[in-house]
Amino acid sequence: MPQVTSRHVLLLTATVSPAEGQPTLALRDPAERLAEYESALAFYQGLLVQGVLRAIVFGENSGYELTRLAAKFPHPGIEWVALAPQQQALRFHRGYAEFQLIDALFARSRVLSSLGDDALVWKVSGRYVVANLAALTRSAPRHVDFYVMADHQWVEMSVMAWSAKGYRAIVRGLYTQFASQEPPELILRRHLGEPVRTDVKCVLSFRWPVRLFGRRGTDGSPYEGRRTRYRFALLAGWKSLCLPWRRWRDV
Repeated sequence: MPQVTSRHVLLLTATVSPAEGQPTLALRDPAERLAEYESALAFYQGLLVQGVLRAIVFGENSGYELTRLAAKFPHPGIEWVALAPQQQALRFHRGYAEFQLIDALFARSRVLSSLGDDALVWKVSGRYVVANLAALTRSAPRHVDFYVMADHQWVEMSVMAWSAKGYRAIVRGLYTQFASQEPPELILRRHLGEPVRTDVKCVLSFRWPVRLFGRRGTDGSPYEGRRTRYRFALLAGWKSLCLPWRRWRDV
């Protein structure tokens, strides 16, 4: 096994067995969801073995027993944290429960509660495979506290990254603002338009496009459509032209 020197930690959020009545959720079958979590874990455990990741934190909030998963993926760099479901979360968009889970994980996780200043936590919805996560980690700015893909209205929340400082300044307690049925991607974008501490560096565009595989929870449609690979190639070509300048600027 290679010596682990990576500064990158992967945080996988999971709900294996969604509660009845969860709004805007089409993928409800626990067996289907579990199979997708296992597929993603197999991929990410490989990145852990390669040294791309320092650690993986798998957080689950439906009360599912994680013993079987832990036995199937026994790498010592994976930390398993299970929490009981919160009934209050059913009244809101599921982004509320996810970010409530994230706060609980930062309080309880051995890995997340002891992050160094140089660490970068990548939050990924646990059923999704970020096929080029290694490239994303390599191209990430060296000095960044909150790193997302956003436009003027929307923040893509399936893949996000933040430092310990970024968590404290932006993410901690954010779930309270998601206490509605409004998509949290819209709420977060408005929140980022408000004044943030001047010592917190936010970057609202990934240096490299994301290749995401999996099914959307809302309607079960795949992320990787027929045209997605062509859009990825075009965007990757454009960003490769910008990358040398971005690297110089970040020194």
